[in-house]
This record gives sequence, C-alpha cells and structure tokens, in this order.
Amino acid sequence: MKKSSTTLHTAQIFTGIVAAAVATAYALTSTPPRRRPGQVVLITGGSRGLGLALADRYARAGAKLVLSARDLEELITARHTLLDRGGCGGR
Repeated sequence: MKKSSTTLHTAQIFTGIVAAAVATAYALTSTPPRRRPGQVVLITGGSRGLGLALADRYARAGAKLVLSARDLEELITARHTLLDRGGCGGR
C-alpha cells in the first residue's frame, strides 16, 4: 500500500511539472501576439514567473493590465519591470 501511494504522489508531481512547462512554453512562444487594444486583462500572481511573463506579453499586445500579488514590493517591482520593457506604453 505504501509503495502505490508513493508512486501516485510522484506521478502527480511529475504531471504538475509537465503542465507548468507546457503552459510556460505556450505563453512564451515566439509568434507575434494578437493586438488587444483596450482589452482589460486580470492576472493573479502577476509579480513574477509565469504571471509576469503573461503580463509582459499582454502589455505588448496593447491590453490594459490589472495585476495582483501577495507581496506589494514585488508588485511594485513588476510594474517597474513592465514599464522599463516598454510594453505598457507608460501606463
């Protein structure tokens, strides 16, 4: 019984890692983003990692961003990062 529980847990972890890798690869593909002028995009966890990468991609596509995060300092840093990259158009 213990062995099958460990195997199941390992499979769940592996599945999570694969899903995260696929989502990251999809979000960061080199295809040009569709234009989204005026569209509002809410991203939770937008201060780092995949959330920040998605925010950068949507900002470059012209969307208005609403980011949320648990840490205010990281959120401020993410804002400056996005503004420095020029994707937000100074907003």
